[in-house]
Amino acid sequence: MNDELKAKIEEAYNNLVLKVKHTKEPISLTMKSGKTTAPLLLTTNGKSITFSDEVSKVTSLDTILKICDKYPSYEAFKNNCKSDRSQGVGGYNNYHWAVLNELWKSIDSFLDDKKEPKEQGNGRVIDYAMEDAKNEALGRSGEEWVVSYERDRLKKVGKDELAKKIQHIAKEKGDGYGYDVLSFDENGKERFIEVKTTKHDKHTPFYFTENELKKSIEMKQQYYLYRVYDFDMDNHVGKVEIIPGDLGQFDCTPTEYRATLK
Repeated sequence: MNDELKAKIEEAYNNLVLKVKHTKEPISLTMKSGKTTAPLLLTTNGKSITFSDEVSKVTSLDTILKICDKYPSYEAFKNNCKSDRSQGVGGYNNYHWAVLNELWKSIDSFLDDKKEPKEQGNGRVIDYAMEDAKNEALGRSGEEWVVSYERDRLKKVGKDELAKKIQHIAKEKGDGYGYDVLSFDENGKERFIEVKTTKHDKHTPFYFTENELKKSIEMKQQYYLYRVYDFDMDNHVGKVEIIPGDLGQFDCTPTEYRATLK
């Protein structure tokens, strides 16, 4: 494990410790089995994490680093921890996986090297933007997150009636409208929102259709791109970059052509 990755893991672990220390509500994590852990607690030294009903399940930073040194990637750990959990590193288990899963999520973009397309051993380039575009569940979940986000935004400024009028157009009417969510600004003016969701960072490229481009130009003054990123489908949390105006403002690269035989 290189020094940079080690530093990232240490930072993520210390942030989790601070979260456990300062959050009023009990924090539980999801284990590989799908079950939820007991609420996290700090050990007496204030630097290690344990569980309220499993005092023997201590996940110290030292143990975490030993596991990460053996499997220095999220995928490697996920693929091996179940079959190999009794070997080495003190017999790590479902509880260690839960903590590691939380840590990996916070440094996901670093581990995937900014999510640029990568070449696999067979020479195939991974296109993260295409993977996002083909993942209908991810796209729909991101749209639902934006609907909730917009409702909360309007409610916070006392516009409950406008919040009730928000429509999830892509779900209720279909994908042919050129935008996904119909919302409103504080004055009641319509806001046409196109949602692009990624599990990766906000700089990951994305795709849009000709219809979406036309709609964005037609409704330029009311059109918004909501770039939802670092999105966690399991916990339905993410971040968003809101960009007003037409989609032509981005650096676009043609990826395919439509052709007919002469």
